[in-house]
Amino acid sequence: MKLRRFILNYFSEMLIIWASLLFFLICPFHVKFLQPEAKNILLYLSIAYSGIAIPLLIYKSIKGFHSKGFLAIQVFTRFMKYTWIGLKSKKIITEFALFQISKEEKTNLLFLLVKFIFIPIMIKYSLANFFTIEKRYALMLTSFKPLLQMLSENYFLITVSFLFLTDTLFYTFGYIFESSFLKNKVKSVDTTLFGWFVALACYPPLNKITGMLFPLHNDYKISFGDETVTLIIRGLILLLLLIFTLSSFSLGFKCSNLTNRGIVKRGTYSIVRHPAYSAKIFIWWILLIPTLYNRPEGLVIIVFWTILYVLRAMTEEQHLSSDPDYIDYCKKVKYRFIPGVI
Repeated sequence: MKLRRFILNYFSEMLIIWASLLFFLICPFHVKFLQPEAKNILLYLSIAYSGIAIPLLIYKSIKGFHSKGFLAIQVFTRFMKYTWIGLKSKKIITEFALFQISKEEKTNLLFLLVKFIFIPIMIKYSLANFFTIEKRYALMLTSFKPLLQMLSENYFLITVSFLFLTDTLFYTFGYIFESSFLKNKVKSVDTTLFGWFVALACYPPLNKITGMLFPLHNDYKISFGDETVTLIIRGLILLLLLIFTLSSFSLGFKCSNLTNRGIVKRGTYSIVRHPAYSAKIFIWWILLIPTLYNRPEGLVIIVFWTILYVLRAMTEEQHLSSDPDYIDYCKKVKYRFIPGVI
């Protein structure tokens, strides 16, 4: 019985892992979106998990548990069963009334979908930030500009990319790894279509549409006229980016969208409930200032993205409000974005 459970667990996991990898390698969007290095990383992760999963699933099978892959395949086969019976009897609606998904199965399926969507995106972003650091470092070594200009350009841009790299690495790790040992087991996943929509509108491929309709200007190379003023403002941007990155550091292994993996009350989250969103929105508004004269429509665009992130915050809070720990957290940390204001 335990051997049979292990075989079912293992082959279910392998089916999902390798089918997902195949999809990423042949899907037209991912073929263009992912760098060759990202595809290689996905392949290496799949190979590594194929080996690591054996002792993990042996332990889980001995304890009498089923893997997430098995639960997902079980739901799929049950769905196909009722579909087939319904088609044969020509009473498909009646048969589907019998098809039910438990809360555990629903949470499991949604989290697998979250991983499926975000793991390749975060790997892509991490590599892009790493390659940008390499490129800017090479340019800095060949630059003979004055120190003040170097601080305001090369060092600034490298630091920006480094902070973004740190953020994406935290999220990449959070999406890939989940365990009781890391204390980042998924307690629930957002089940609302609107919650998923406002989150996915900020990421590929949906952000291609939102970005086309509302093209956000976030060029960190932009100058604010006077070199000293530019240096001061870029220092402020780095401070906000540091808050943004420290928010990911505060989340640690719990970094993930659309999920509740335990309420974080430390670090930047002890000050406001959405520190990363606050920092990102403030940076966008700062970068907007030098462009307003030639691009007044930028004000409408930045308002749209501000509202979108406010909606993300609200849908996340609605999801987390079913957790008593989060209700207690909101009583202690009353402000969403700016301490003492809102």
